[in-house]
Amino acid sequence: MSRGIRSGRMKDTLIIQAATVIDGEYGGQIETWVTTATRRCEIKPLRAAEFYRASGDTVQNVFEIRFRNERGLIAENNQLLDTAVSPNRIFDIEAIVNPGNWDNELVITAVERKWPLRD
Repeated sequence: MSRGIRSGRMKDTLIIQAATVIDGEYGGQIETWVTTATRRCEIKPLRAAEFYRASGDTVQNVFEIRFRNERGLIAENNQLLDTAVSPNRIFDIEAIVNPGNWDNELVITAVERKWPLRD
């Protein structure tokens, strides 16, 4: 029995970005994001509806994102960028799991970052 991933499920594309610090124009340091990879994946809501965290004051969209596994591809301090929608969606990684330790896929639990509301 094969334990591979069916390619038909990988219909989404995400950009993987890592935080980095660069020297600014005036000698200060600036934290920015640099693209490390672009990969096919499967994005699906963890639950069918939005759910409430902690006290229920904040509504967050939580997603399960599946990638083919590559060593060192994703770390918890990375962010995931979905450019297929406008405005771009950004996912903050909460957990990374290698199901069954088979090393054929990574399952990521991520929260969609909310953009500040404009007046």
